[in-house]
Amino acid sequence: GQPAALALVGGLLAANPKASVADVAGQLHELPDPDEQQPVGARPLARAFRLVHDSLPQTAARILRLLAL
Repeated sequence: GQPAALALVGGLLAANPKASVADVAGQLHELPDPDEQQPVGARPLARAFRLVHDSLPQTAARILRLLAL
């Protein structure tokens, strides 16, 4: 879960060069907790996926959801 979360967040930072790691860390911290039924190791990935998903235009967000199936 964590390597994939790092890859997602790294891609977000690469796409938004004006954003800092601290900015993204703050945004991740502000997200609501993922489903408690998820394994603890999957929660960082769920947060990263949500942050990236929420930052995308509607069409791109839909494609990301479909790729995750």
